[in-house]
Amino acid sequence: MHKEALTPEVLTLMVQRRLCWVPALKAAIEQDAGFAIRVGPLRAHERDHQGRNWNIESFATGFVHWPQCYDEFRLIVDRLRGDYDVSDTATA
Repeated sequence: MHKEALTPEVLTLMVQRRLCWVPALKAAIEQDAGFAIRVGPLRAHERDHQGRNWNIESFATGFVHWPQCYDEFRLIVDRLRGDYDVSDTATA
């Protein structure tokens, strides 16, 4: 299966933007503009058994880690990992 390859910066931005759509995070952002979402570093790796070659392990907000939104975060990252590769310019 051929997947489009994107840069780490683009993939990270895609994760961050989709996190802004998670209802609990969206509400927090709407209530306080200082509620920034920071996505952890993207790590390229050898292709795994599911054909994925990158991952992002975590995210945080401007205030605290949000473990209650971790499941939504994982779904976002895993869907993007299934749809896109990280470009060869990323280092493992």
